[in-house]
Amino acid sequence: MRIAIVGNCHGNIIAQVVRKALAAEAGVDCRHIVNDRRVEEADRAFIDTADRVLLQVVDFKGRNATVTGESLRPGVVGLFPLIACNFIYPFAGRAHPRSHESRSDHCPSGYYEGQSSDAVLLDLMEQHQDEPVQAIVDRYLELDCARLVDLDRLYELNRFKTQRIGAAAGLDLWPKIERGFRDAPMFWTYLHPAGALLRSLCRHALEQLRLGLTTIAIDTAVNSVREPFGFFHMPIHPSIARHFGIEWASATYRYRSMPEGAFTIREFARRFVRFENCDPVNQAIVNLHAGRDLAVAIDVLEHARRDLPESGDILMNLAIAYWKQARLPEAMAAAALALERNPHDADWASFVCVVARHMGLLQAGSALTPAK
Repeated sequence: MRIAIVGNCHGNIIAQVVRKALAAEAGVDCRHIVNDRRVEEADRAFIDTADRVLLQVVDFKGRNATVTGESLRPGVVGLFPLIACNFIYPFAGRAHPRSHESRSDHCPSGYYEGQSSDAVLLDLMEQHQDEPVQAIVDRYLELDCARLVDLDRLYELNRFKTQRIGAAAGLDLWPKIERGFRDAPMFWTYLHPAGALLRSLCRHALEQLRLGLTTIAIDTAVNSVREPFGFFHMPIHPSIARHFGIEWASATYRYRSMPEGAFTIREFARRFVRFENCDPVNQAIVNLHAGRDLAVAIDVLEHARRDLPESGDILMNLAIAYWKQARLPEAMAAAALALERNPHDADWASFVCVVARHMGLLQAGSALTPAK
């Protein structure tokens, strides 16, 4: 069976869930085809011959008919909605001027690209170039964003668009957003929904595809979605949090910034102005998971651990590197420290269990081996 999931990064998560749900099936080829760039001829051919096509409904016309659904064969198309949160992130979209130069294979979009940037902070950087970084950050945090943009009108526009797209796709997620965004993170950036929304999206997608899955199989696949977009959290400006009554987004709340650690909005703004990032660490982590230059990756991560001792991500990736070298005690020590910093991460907890099981098997084997 050939399944095409056509959409943005939401589609990539759906494709992963479909593969998990059909892992026991033979001959399944599920591909995510990005809808915000020129579709390659091979992708177009795959869509044309797919047994199932799941298409994302967006609020703008795509770059060609194939990805907007105009030429897709009737009867094989399911729909899922694009979900966004512009009213919380009204100044996103304009990348840091140094973002382009930082693009690489391990960071394709560059650092502080559109979803992780703030146009108001960029304006302040341009207008006050001679001021110290901290003065610019103070100006930024003292702003009342409601004086710069009509936040209530933006909220209503976001609601209208979400409901309109949801009606077209058969899944309106606005009620869930409206009920929950003040109490817990529903989005990590304006286009990166958190796990609760993604699970609803994936359940809808599996039902739309009509794959003959049992309720248990759907539940298992959907529950595998935790926080795939949680590697970077765009901070919410304090004045926006006050305006909407977002109690969790306080001045002391720490937002995750890839493997570097977690930072308050003040720390994030200071790093943004200085264009601080941990590029060698990101490259080492990509190499680690790709199975390249393991020894070099460990060296970089060990140095990073000393520089950023509070980063659970660095500790956990170091634990994985040690585990790949069969250095189980060191892997367990690093993984346990990482889990202490983020005790609610189910994937990290599972990895600690894996290492513990391997250590137990190794010790059991040693006990059965006669002493020489």
